Amino acid sequence: MSPKERRQAPSLAVDFQAVESQIDEICRQADERLRRLLEDDASSIGASRGSVQKQTNASGSLVPFEIRLGSTRLTLDEFRRKEIGDIMPLIDSEKGRVQIWSGNKMRASGVLLVVDGKLAVRVEELVGDINA
Repeated sequence: MSPKERRQAPSLAVDFQAVESQIDEICRQADERLRRLLEDDASSIGASRGSVQKQTNASGSLVPFEIRLGSTRLTLDEFRRKEIGDIMPLIDSEKGRVQIWSGNKMRASGVLLVVDGKLAVRVEELVGDINA
């Protein structure tokens, strides 16, 4: 390699939209896996405790609920610099509080718990009309 070749930095063309799209897909897949785990955990808590009732709509079909622990915002550069073990503080989370969402609406808030070794949520506040 000639001295000229060694001095030139390699050209890195980064398609940030593609990277952002990949990150969004990874986050969507992680959210889906977490949702399935929480559904499985809720089912097993209900089966073992007998006190968890499944929420149904007027037609009797199951209504999906999401439990949101918090969120944060990072630039792509900040995200790229993250390493295994790094801590990412959540902006809108405090002392185990969670938000309970359904149909793109926040329905309630509560506190994250562990019951019989499984994740659970104690509802502490209903938000707006729960039937809307």
